[in-house]
Amino acid sequence: MAKRYVTSQRHTIQVDHVSYMDEIATLVGVRPNFLRLLLTDPKLGLNMLLGPCTSYQYRLRGPGKWAGARHAILTQWERVAQPMQTRPSDQKKPKSSLMWPLILSAAALGFAVYCSSLSVFLQEPTALLDRIKVYLPAQ
Repeated sequence: MAKRYVTSQRHTIQVDHVSYMDEIATLVGVRPNFLRLLLTDPKLGLNMLLGPCTSYQYRLRGPGKWAGARHAILTQWERVAQPMQTRPSDQKKPKSSLMWPLILSAAALGFAVYCSSLSVFLQEPTALLDRIKVYLPAQ
């Protein structure tokens, strides 16, 4: 940690937030057990494991337990996005189009037909040679 922080008289107390909070939570008895949460409430466990570390997770159990902590953890991204939406938009959302799936399906079908006709020539190369001879100059 000494490499990460500046040594000066103004910056006397510097710690990593998550490890410091986990250490204090362990002493108080409110540190969440991620494995237990993943087994009992997978949605909450994954949200806590893969999402940001917020102070709500220390209010799930133990002293100072809060009934709204689970809901607060699951809706934290909505509260982050909400202030960014300052006004309603008049633009309509684009409709999903079936154009690309149709194009890809047609391309796959064409490729399958091409490969099936090619297999005839691979089984009998003389038929391919007979067709090619038409386009070759006479000797």
